[in-house]
Amino acid sequence: MLDLNQAMHIVGGASEAGCLKRALHLSHDQVLINEDPLSCGPAPATADLGVWRSARERYLSKIFVEWPDFSFREYVDIGLLMNAERLDQEQAIAVWAGLGLPDQLLLAWVVFLFDRLNLDLSKLAIIQFEKLRPAQYVLSLGELSPENIRKYRPAPLCRDMWLGAVPCPSLTEPLASCSTDTRTFDPALESGMNVFSAAHWIRAR
Repeated sequence: MLDLNQAMHIVGGASEAGCLKRALHLSHDQVLINEDPLSCGPAPATADLGVWRSARERYLSKIFVEWPDFSFREYVDIGLLMNAERLDQEQAIAVWAGLGLPDQLLLAWVVFLFDRLNLDLSKLAIIQFEKLRPAQYVLSLGELSPENIRKYRPAPLCRDMWLGAVPCPSLTEPLASCSTDTRTFDPALESGMNVFSAAHWIRAR
């Protein structure tokens, strides 16, 4: 059974991390954030995380016009990519997400990292918020107060609950249709998207 007080947690950003730490009384080093806004820019088809990082930093430095020397080094203490080796060291990992595109891509990105680092998926659990109330969808953990996280937290989905599901249409298809730039999606990243799209399908039944 997943012990949230002992696990490492992964969230979409600093706001989400702050809310989660307050909700569960977690220490600073128990929470990693996704420092890479995956919903924009290229996803290079490479097995080399160094090449991935360089390509993403070049792209992001053009977007952050007031931060031309942007580097993921700024996230050396709390960034997921900058601390990817910790995924192998931890015994249990929980990824938190809402239904919004950035959070769903975070789920795919974590699977991508597990694939690249040849890690055991059995220690990975997903905690995905869908609705706070009947008509209020949750797109991001950052929308929730610490109190709402504690009160409405869904049960974690463990490996056996989201692997082997019926495949769903690729999430890259709607992304490609609404994007004006040309993207190359790595097969492992696309596979991760399909796995977690399938996980959502299980929960919706």
